[in-house]
Amino acid sequence: MNLNVQTESNERFTGWKRLGAGAHAVVYKAYDQELSCEVAVKLLNEEARVHGNLVDGLRNEVNISRSLTHPNICRIHDIYEGPKGVGIVMNVLNGCDLSQWMKANKGDTLRTASERLDLIRIVTNTLEFAHKKIVHRDLKPSNIFLVDGDIGQPVIMDFGISVLGEDTDQGVCGTPKYM
Repeated sequence: MNLNVQTESNERFTGWKRLGAGAHAVVYKAYDQELSCEVAVKLLNEEARVHGNLVDGLRNEVNISRSLTHPNICRIHDIYEGPKGVGIVMNVLNGCDLSQWMKANKGDTLRTASERLDLIRIVTNTLEFAHKKIVHRDLKPSNIFLVDGDIGQPVIMDFGISVLGEDTDQGVCGTPKYM
């Protein structure tokens, strides 16, 4: 792991802005000098970096992403190893995750019923595509991002504990509530 501190002008990524945090990582928006675009960088937090299997999970996520190109799967570009830690570089998305949308639309089940059914169709079609190569193993509302908050534009994220092919004998993983 390369943790050499570089000056801001020599760094590949500049203009870091925190977007959010999960159980094991913090997500930032940054400008990628090499790709000439804004990206999201998901960095493992200090506690997660101590556990090598989570770093291996990030590498696994990059390798899996390279084999999956689909408009409803978040594209991952690279692994980040630098002065801010270790993580992955992926498309930056604007919007909210499905769990946030569900809270905001809790009392509107009937009004949003057709949109919810369309979401299920899109997500299941995307999983059908993905499951030809991998098994996600942690699909939950917070791992489905809605571009611009639109339930009709879901993007599945966080393939970090996925397994390639049918090799599901790697133990039980995932969020217990959704397993």
